[in-house]
Amino acid sequence: MGSPAYVREAPEPEEAPPILSTGALAWVRANLFSSIGSTFVTIGCLALVAYLLPQLAAWATTRAVWSATDGTACRQHQDGACWAFVIAKWDYLRFGSYPVAERWRVDMAEAIGAGLIIWLLWVNAPRQVWGAFLFFVVYPILALILLRGSPWLGLPVVDTQLWGGIFVSLLTAVVGIALSLPLGVLLALGRRSPLPAVRVASVVFIEFVRGVPFITIL
Repeated sequence: MGSPAYVREAPEPEEAPPILSTGALAWVRANLFSSIGSTFVTIGCLALVAYLLPQLAAWATTRAVWSATDGTACRQHQDGACWAFVIAKWDYLRFGSYPVAERWRVDMAEAIGAGLIIWLLWVNAPRQVWGAFLFFVVYPILALILLRGSPWLGLPVVDTQLWGGIFVSLLTAVVGIALSLPLGVLLALGRRSPLPAVRVASVVFIEFVRGVPFITIL
């Protein structure tokens, strides 16, 4: 007589994977402590951060100059941030020499641009095609009219020599993104065009811009 046999009628419930094979700990182990060299680099970087972070926090807070009537206090305490200067010059840092009475136009241009960017970055946002059209086509024209001015719309003209500050950097970035993406797509399509003239023109433009230092173009 043979030994009795047992047949499992239901599978065992699945167990959770080992804690070191998935999740945050697995990522840390794979990317920060995957080898002896990686471990030493990680420990060195953590030690450097632990050494510099308290000094940076003190430079920005306890050793900083928060209020001053002139620059003497900042020159005497150069081991901390001079927030008094930043606060006093904040409007100039943001707007440059843009006329004070017209700075609302800068605020409006920035607010519209920020709203459109949020619309495009929102994954489940409705009608993103319209958002892309407004951002890449309508917004650059609207921002130029707002900032430059238009006598037809009753907006005084502000010469570009008066533009400056953070908003110019933001405007340059937005306009660059809005213009470079469609231009890049057109050039990519032109490079693969069966028409020799279009293909050669696209290749020459691409290789010229790619090969010449940007400072030379500027």
